[in-house]
Amino acid sequence: MRRDYEVFEKFSDGSTLWRASVNGQFEAQRKMQEFREHSENEFFILHVVEPHFISPSATSRSRLSAKAPASASAA
Repeated sequence: MRRDYEVFEKFSDGSTLWRASVNGQFEAQRKMQEFREHSENEFFILHVVEPHFISPSATSRSRLSAKAPASASAA
């Protein structure tokens, strides 16, 4: 089974930009090399096992609600 990989470009300021999604490690490496031929920036590939996005604000809210009962009982 071939895995899906994401190809990212890393800029000199440390920021990253998604460039492509490819199937298979060989294709990912080939695509990364293709991008390198047209840019001086660094590139990397990433295999995302669980492609779920968790909103930072949702995480903060859940922490606050979890802390509320503990602080209320301590008061």
